[in-house]
Amino acid sequence: MSDTGVTTCADQLNQDLPCPVATHVGQDGDKGRDFTVNDNSDGSAGFDFTKLDSNGQVLGASAPSWDCVLDDVTGLIWEVKTKAIEATTDNEMLRLNTNTFTWYNSSRSTASGDVGVANGGSCVVASSCDTEAYVTAVNTAKLCGFTDWRLPSRAELLSIVDFSQNEPGPMLDADYFPNVLNPDQINGLHTDWYWSSQTAAGYARYGWTVNFNFGGTAQTNKNSVQHVRLVRGG
Repeated sequence: MSDTGVTTCADQLNQDLPCPVATHVGQDGDKGRDFTVNDNSDGSAGFDFTKLDSNGQVLGASAPSWDCVLDDVTGLIWEVKTKAIEATTDNEMLRLNTNTFTWYNSSRSTASGDVGVANGGSCVVASSCDTEAYVTAVNTAKLCGFTDWRLPSRAELLSIVDFSQNEPGPMLDADYFPNVLNPDQINGLHTDWYWSSQTAAGYARYGWTVNFNFGGTAQTNKNSVQHVRLVRGG
């Protein structure tokens, strides 16, 4: 499992103290990969990432551009988002960080009785702006050479959240996951919510989302427009 990214400890009066704190043992920063394998050359703290090019080939940590990221701890491969000012190809436009999608899965059994809403978002290149169509579009494009991209689970999305970052984040390692949207400075909303594959238990109209501005999760109506970061493997 990946760790949280938290490498400092606290006592009853102070925070951001070096670990361990003799009077307050067993804190997050005392244990796990962030404590035992803290090597920032391949991701902050205990995270361990590898950049991949458009064909899925390994790149060096200093590579200026990349399309996917391999999490060497979990074995998952993640889609990397792009931004409009830099996107020049259909593949890059497909993965714009500003694209939004409604949650949709045409299989009622998989969707726990509520398939969601088709084509309710705002996107370019994808044939329809919903999660099912986006998965199909990315697989058709063979992102990084793969055709088995899917929506991640809530736990998988949380596995790349770096909780050591101060709100409003981004709560991701920007050296590997660039182009995370910033909170809306006009109304203070946290804009960077991402759909998971999971329907909320007992509330079929809602799906689980994860926010990369502050690391929180929420049950969100499937008809709302959110972002998507696909994953493969596991």
